[in-house]
Amino acid sequence: LEQQHQIAEAVAHARRALDLAPGNDRAYEELASLLGTEGRAGEAVEVARDGLAISPLSPDLRYALAAALLTQGEAAESATQLQLACAIKPEWAQPRVLLGAALTSQGKLSEATEELREAIRLAPANADAHSQLAAVLAAQGRTAEAVSEYSEALRLQPGLASALNNLAWIRAASAQSEFRNGPEAVRLAERACQLTGSREAMMVGTLGAAYAEAGRFDEALASAGKARDLALAAGQQQLADKNQKLLELFKARRPYREPEQPAQ
Repeated sequence: LEQQHQIAEAVAHARRALDLAPGNDRAYEELASLLGTEGRAGEAVEVARDGLAISPLSPDLRYALAAALLTQGEAAESATQLQLACAIKPEWAQPRVLLGAALTSQGKLSEATEELREAIRLAPANADAHSQLAAVLAAQGRTAEAVSEYSEALRLQPGLASALNNLAWIRAASAQSEFRNGPEAVRLAERACQLTGSREAMMVGTLGAAYAEAGRFDEALASAGKARDLALAAGQQQLADKNQKLLELFKARRPYREPEQPAQ
């Protein structure tokens, strides 16, 4: 049911499984994971904690708890849970990928880089690990390395929307001209929007920046306006404000440029 995106029905069956086997850590993990997928992070945290009270050495429950905590903005506790999951099951790469995200959100970029490189060593074909590492490298001003990691992520998983979007942003808006490429930015951003039904404000805004870099300012204006409206509807005021600024630039027939930052 989950693979068919029938999450509500999957949750109902997971709850029934838990009723039938109240001491089964897999039932707790599955229910917590599904609740997180459904956007019910608070309930996911409660279910995962209940499961850990019974099976404290379950790395899957630690991971489910950490994912829900990170969604709630509890990055420090999320990182603690992920470190425990890695200690219990050192050969499992996925907790290190999420740990990279948790550490990044705390500004611990060097530690995040280390965890993500270890995740890639354990699972070289993990596209999420390459994409997350790319984001950390980009945040450190290491743009060439970031482009390489995003490209590898997309080689492994061509439909990874987040990697498509983030590489498109670099190709559209990098402060360094050698990394900009308008037509490629448009191709990447259009694909990311296609995969997400043009419902994600961030990705629609990236498409606007890509059109501007390619000199297609009428389309850039339309995309930035749509991105602003999507962000406002979702309560994402900061993103709405950013797209309003993009609109003003595009009206003046000017593309957006990221500010220069030194490599770390």
